Amino acid sequence: MSQFVPLKLDTGSQEFQQWNRQHPTSGNAIPILYVVRADGETIYGASGSLSGDKLPRMLLNSLRRTGKIPSSREIETAEKSYAEFSQFYESKQFADAVKALNRVKSIGQPGKIESFAASMVSINRAAEQIFSDVSDKLDSHLESVQSESEEDQVDGLLSAFRLKREFVGLKILRDQFSDFNRSVSKIRYLKDLVRETRTIDSASAAKSTSSIKRAIEKLNSLSESSKSDVIRSRAKESVEKLEAKIRKDS
Repeated sequence: MSQFVPLKLDTGSQEFQQWNRQHPTSGNAIPILYVVRADGETIYGASGSLSGDKLPRMLLNSLRRTGKIPSSREIETAEKSYAEFSQFYESKQFADAVKALNRVKSIGQPGKIESFAASMVSINRAAEQIFSDVSDKLDSHLESVQSESEEDQVDGLLSAFRLKREFVGLKILRDQFSDFNRSVSKIRYLKDLVRETRTIDSASAAKSTSSIKRAIEKLNSLSESSKSDVIRSRAKESVEKLEAKIRKDS
């Protein structure tokens, strides 16, 4: 019984009337027994007592549908993780938001945690929403890559590569990124464009002064060697941004 929190309601009270609207049952015999999961799902609800071994059997069957019951420490970890995630995600610091979600990996994979505790449900829903949003964006970017416009192709690739850098830490998305890469790899004539676009994307992720300077060298080389006007233009734009970052940090 330690996995259950007993709750008694007077069937003549307003509280019970509200409860019964949310968890309706047939019959009016007393007592009325309920088992309600942490997320509000009614697992069992029926009027009349359960005699003999029917009650423990019902409770055991109900437990099989309740998912993992987290410890107080796991709940605390999940609540902190979700709070940090919300803050980072709202400020569009997506990579940090993913790291915050992944702090619960010892409990379960975000999006697939087998628990109905409120904090776990919040994390699952957040991961599921990210999965949906990123999947839609990848589909849109793939359409751009498949267009006849080289500018659209480069834009689609750059956007997809940036998404991967930001969200690849979320395990449920890895197949989506792999599918995107496979689809792009089938477009043989884009092979050089994909490689050169990756160079531009990698350069934009440089953070330390030394890595930024190396990135600038690669971009300058790319702007001289590429056969694509769009790539040369984007490489020069990236160099300007990186040089401005060095000046700002110095």
